[in-house]
Amino acid sequence: MDKKMIFGIFIALWIQFIATVEMSIVMPLAPFIAQAYGIEAVYAILLNIGFALFGVLAPLLGYNADKYGIKKMLLGALSLFVLGSMMVASVQNITGYIMGRSLLGLSFFTILGMTQTYIIKTAPHHAGPLSGMHRIVFALGVFASPWLGQVLVTSGSLQILYNILSIIGIITLALTSFAHEIQDLNTQRSLKDLLHTLNQKVVIGWLVAVFFNALPAIFFFNYLSIYLNELGWTGQAITQQYTLTAFGSVLGGILIVFITSKFKLSSLLKVFLWIPAIMLALFISQDMMWYPILGLSFGLFFDATWGMVFPYASTLVPYYAATFLTLISLVMAFTNVVTTLAGAWVYQLGGFSLMIWICVIGGLLGASIQVLIIKQKSA
Repeated sequence: MDKKMIFGIFIALWIQFIATVEMSIVMPLAPFIAQAYGIEAVYAILLNIGFALFGVLAPLLGYNADKYGIKKMLLGALSLFVLGSMMVASVQNITGYIMGRSLLGLSFFTILGMTQTYIIKTAPHHAGPLSGMHRIVFALGVFASPWLGQVLVTSGSLQILYNILSIIGIITLALTSFAHEIQDLNTQRSLKDLLHTLNQKVVIGWLVAVFFNALPAIFFFNYLSIYLNELGWTGQAITQQYTLTAFGSVLGGILIVFITSKFKLSSLLKVFLWIPAIMLALFISQDMMWYPILGLSFGLFFDATWGMVFPYASTLVPYYAATFLTLISLVMAFTNVVTTLAGAWVYQLGGFSLMIWICVIGGLLGASIQVLIIKQKSA
């Protein structure tokens, strides 16, 4: 790879990092955010509904990335990131928070799929290790967020963070303009052809499986802080639990870098797809003293699996990789909408245990569908 390609990959990974920091910093802060806006902690997650709801629009930018160039759409997503951050920072009420995070949701889910596509298209022969690096960067963003969140609780202000994110976003916009563009000018893409391509059983099945795979994003990661708070854990202890889980995610990314260079993605996924559900089942069947190690283990296998799902999915629809990966982001966003809306009711109905069992059953169903697709494609 030449210097221009390396710079482009670096910028794509940096964009993913800052987007992840913003996304994940609210997870352990649900009790604090609820107090700030005068609502019950169990309903604090509903304040983020716009984040997930606007995320379902990500494929619109993904399709245009396939047609006009990925860098152009990354610049668009970054612009939304800056606008959303500025809104949360400047409009200091619940309306400003919801509207700002809605724009940030569209930005995040677009960036999640598009940065993956950018690095895979830049160096397709290194798709596995580069996806591992992408996951490491994602995990580092999650890893840094609990401690940043703890600082916010101490200072008592969300505006400080979002002012900083706004400035970083503007600087990143300027740097991204120097990255190289990726566009297949030899391929004529039309909406009709795209719809025909996406109307395949393999594609539909994969997206259905992603819905089940993504259930823990809200049911586990967001409600864990509420559950631990009810058990009497201190804010510092909750932060440490999230940090350990995030550290597991970093290890998952490192694992991908090494194993994908030695084994085929399809072979690895046949094994890894089952493990997150098994880890969650262990999580609710063990004593609290095991939560730290189980959280770390779940973070490792959950993110290692997702780090392989994206590059493998790009091979299912190669001519519309950006569109398909942002469609995966759409399904993830849709899952977040459903689980966010249903979360408070499910939690009141059966508590954290019911949420986890839903994730376990969903994870096993998703893995069954994906393994079947992988076997069909490998035959």
